[in-house]
Amino acid sequence: GQPDASVAVERHTSAATALIGYAERVDASLLVVGTHGRSGMRRLLLGSVAEACVASASCPVLTVPEGAEPTFAPNAPILVAVDFSARSRAALAAAHGLADWTGAPIELVHVIRHSGPYPDIVPGMLSVSDIDPAEAEAVRERLWRFAAQGPDPAPDAVHAGLGSPGRVIAALAAERGAGAIVIGTHGRAGLAWIVGSVAASTLRRSPCPVLTLTEAERLPRPVHSALA
Repeated sequence: GQPDASVAVERHTSAATALIGYAERVDASLLVVGTHGRSGMRRLLLGSVAEACVASASCPVLTVPEGAEPTFAPNAPILVAVDFSARSRAALAAAHGLADWTGAPIELVHVIRHSGPYPDIVPGMLSVSDIDPAEAEAVRERLWRFAAQGPDPAPDAVHAGLGSPGRVIAALAAERGAGAIVIGTHGRAGLAWIVGSVAASTLRRSPCPVLTLTEAERLPRPVHSALA
């Protein structure tokens, strides 16, 4: 059966601090937060509860865009952002936890940043093969090898992208009709987080929920108890 639900009312000058503190007190497996997906100066001045939770929460965080209809289904792939680090390994393990429950296919994506000082100059470009097909194929082969090093089944597809990672990952999610994006994060606070990260850039643009976690985190498997 379904687990018992409870309601808690927290008082604090910071919504993010209250959410993070409560999650720590109850030893939460997952924190789910809605996001407006705003960008630009308004975001810089007002901040983001969702991004603050992603940066500092001690558990994985699932952010859900305003107006989004979460779709965990076999025809909505789970897109895993891979930079070949320990964070990516944790993200892939978490994605398989979701797939165990939903039956959704898993697709991996690695994004090669644009060179030069203006990485967003071609924000709509999704495929590195437009520049160098051999490099695109090398990236895809590395993604297959990365997946094969773990205990789980092979992904259903891999993608090589070129550009600003947050933009490319979000655009690919829209193109593929993804049900969720899973991405690792440093979980850094302070100036390094304010400047931005791939995870923060992705969640503010994503058309679907984004699950973020650090290299030390794993979702429980099966994961439906955490998402129920």
